[in-house]
Amino acid sequence: MHVTVRNYSGSGSRELFDVILRNEDAVRSLITEIDGFRAYYLVRTEDGGFTISVFEEAAGGEESSNRAAEWIRQNAADVNADPPQISSGEVAISF
Repeated sequence: MHVTVRNYSGSGSRELFDVILRNEDAVRSLITEIDGFRAYYLVRTEDGGFTISVFEEAAGGEESSNRAAEWIRQNAADVNADPPQISSGEVAISF
């Protein structure tokens, strides 16, 4: 399994998450149709939040980041949010 974490912080990130939450069905369709999809989480924090995408292979995580960026450009262009910091890697232990 491969996990990609996109960390959104700073100005505009909470507003961006509001847009994502209002469009949950569209985001769900966008991510779940990627080959090897296993799970997606959106987690809110005090200064923004992060998303976690789980796929069978690294290619799925890369595709999800590309689709997320494009979706934000098309659906939240008016939100002044900093680009996310992206981390990804293979799962070493899973319970």
